[in-house]
Amino acid sequence: MTGAEFGNFLLALIVVAIVVAIGVWLLHWLYLRSSKERAFVRTGLGGQKVVLDGGAFVLPIVHDVTRSITACCGSTSQRSPTSGAKPCR
Repeated sequence: MTGAEFGNFLLALIVVAIVVAIGVWLLHWLYLRSSKERAFVRTGLGGQKVVLDGGAFVLPIVHDVTRSITACCGSTSQRSPTSGAKPCR
């Protein structure tokens, strides 16, 4: 392998590494996660999707995200019926 071939190989390797790094960064930026306490609704292209405990890809141009707080049903703490709030079922 001559010096020119090695230089071309090294340049191609660097370009591939940069393209992969940009791809991983884009996927990380577009993937929105919900936690156990918070949920979100993704609307737009592909219909409506409710994400309770997981994640979904959100494309800013074609999707709209509405975040909400989930009820206490997933936790161990229950509200008291005497507090005026409805208890979780």
